[in-house]
Amino acid sequence: MKYSKEKIARTTFALALAAMIGVQTMPINVLANDCRPEDLGKAACQQIANENPGVQVQEKTVANSMKDKLEGKDIKIWKGDSVNWKDGVGLKDEHKDDNGAKENLEGAEMTDEKPGRDLSQAGTREGNVNVKFKDNSELSVKNKVYVSDQVTGATNPNAPDNAVKITFYLRKGTKAGSDNVYEGQENPVEFSAYKAMPGVDVSKYTNPIIGGTIFDLIAAKGSEGKKGTVKWVNEKGETDYKVSAENKNFYAEFIEAPEEPKEKPEENPPVKPEENPQEKPENKAPEKRPSEDERPNYMRPDYSSRDYSKVEEKPKAKTEEKKEEKKEEKLPEKGEVKTVEHYLYLNKAEYEVNVNGKLEKRIMDVEPFALNGRTMVPVRFIAEVLGAEVSWNQETKTASFSKNGITAKLTLGSKIVQLSDGRTIELDAEPMVKNDRIVLPLTNIAKIFAISSGDINDEKADDIEWDAENMRVIIRTK
Repeated sequence: MKYSKEKIARTTFALALAAMIGVQTMPINVLANDCRPEDLGKAACQQIANENPGVQVQEKTVANSMKDKLEGKDIKIWKGDSVNWKDGVGLKDEHKDDNGAKENLEGAEMTDEKPGRDLSQAGTREGNVNVKFKDNSELSVKNKVYVSDQVTGATNPNAPDNAVKITFYLRKGTKAGSDNVYEGQENPVEFSAYKAMPGVDVSKYTNPIIGGTIFDLIAAKGSEGKKGTVKWVNEKGETDYKVSAENKNFYAEFIEAPEEPKEKPEENPPVKPEENPQEKPENKAPEKRPSEDERPNYMRPDYSSRDYSKVEEKPKAKTEEKKEEKKEEKLPEKGEVKTVEHYLYLNKAEYEVNVNGKLEKRIMDVEPFALNGRTMVPVRFIAEVLGAEVSWNQETKTASFSKNGITAKLTLGSKIVQLSDGRTIELDAEPMVKNDRIVLPLTNIAKIFAISSGDINDEKADDIEWDAENMRVIIRTK
């Protein structure tokens, strides 16, 4: 829209009249190049603004013309990759066909706004992309950068688009997992799956959370009674572990140990000469020990300087040492605990408890594990963490969980949970038993205890969350 001096004057009169009667108005933004006549330029426009309160002069720049047409785009990278910040800014849907806007965006330089984001570790980094156009005008656009480890969880929604899903199988004669939950059959059995960066060698890459390679984590071994070693091979039976679209399935293969050769008896064993019985050590007469009087003076013990008032104590044996008394764990006083978080790691018995920022390591009897793409966790452990009382009826194979006056009953072989108030909850999977403990998918446990569950990347704070990046379950209590 073009503004003449007369038009601005009429508009400012209307603004003044509105102000007199108490009506709120917005100031008029006038582009310097839009003043009439055109040869007046920016100085004339500024003079018009000075003479007419309520009129603001805004210089015409590419940034001003583009500020309502841009939006931030999320960037997904692997840890250690460089970032193309042009991927962090794009045109809004309604301006994608605007050729002028496209040209302005293509000619712009984009950088991470200072002081810049630390992209050296896996995680989500929020910040602003600085957009500098050809006329040196600038804009700031907010976006997120998701950094993934080179091997990450199979369900991580923020892994880079070029991620390859890799799968690990157990062949016949091999087993893995606690209490042999997984054991290879005639057809290979899937043990676990991940997303990986193309080109990464899974036999060498060490995950900082796991503290070892994927092969170390799986720890495959021979089935019961089998002697030998386990070797990992790819689809072609080769020991090439670099990930690609064609090299993404790996198999644990059992190699039986060769039988040890039996020792053959010697055909003509050498004849040992007969020993003289009198020369045998056991038949020799014991040497006579000289009495104290028969010993030379220098061999006799000197008792003259010995102080018998001091009794020398024998050093205590290790078994007699007093064991250090176990210190009582000091619980936080009432009102002191703000939030308690439990971190349960996939296929690891060791878990962590975060109480008011203090991290403690503990051991559980059944570790979480993956089954058919779902995270399985022990029900009793979760119930006790959430403060529920747990009981077991061996006759009916029913577990009961009581909290806040409500009891939930879960029976093996059934998908129905019966509540004491008459309601029922239908699960999407039957409970299974591992190490004498009932386990269920994470989402089903949330149903039983009427708590929220979700993914750590869904930007909601749930009571139970799955963290695919660190392959762990997070349980939050207060």
